[in-house]
Amino acid sequence: HSAGHVIDLAINQLGYIWQPLKGFHFPDGPYVEYNVKDLDISIEEVKNILENKCNEIIREGLKTHVSFNDSEHTSGKPSRIVYFGGFAVPCGGTHVSNLRDIKHLVIRKIKLKKGRLKISYAI
Repeated sequence: HSAGHVIDLAINQLGYIWQPLKGFHFPDGPYVEYNVKDLDISIEEVKNILENKCNEIIREGLKTHVSFNDSEHTSGKPSRIVYFGGFAVPCGGTHVSNLRDIKHLVIRKIKLKKGRLKISYAI
C-alpha cells in the first residue's frame, strides 16, 4: 500500500499538479489514477522520471507514522493520516514502517485516457 503513496510523494516532489482520483494497492495489478489537465511530455518520459524519483525516495528511507485527526471526521470516526517523512496522506491501509522496506518500485505501465492518467506499478 505504501508504494502507491510513494508515487504520490514523487509526483508532489516533481511539481506535477495532478489530482489524485483513486488507487488499487493489492498484489493483483496495483495502480493509482490522477486527473491530468495537460501532459507536456511523453508517457515514456513520465514513466522514466517518475520511476527514478520513486526509487530515490525509497532509498532515502523515510519513516512512516500514523496519526488521527479528531477535527475531521469521516463516518463518525477520526480521519487517519499516514505520514511519509513530512508528506501526509489520508489513508486507512497497511503500510511499511520505513519506505526502504519497499526495496524497489517499477512503473509497469502508464495510460492516459480522457484526462485520466493510470499508473500501474509493481514492487
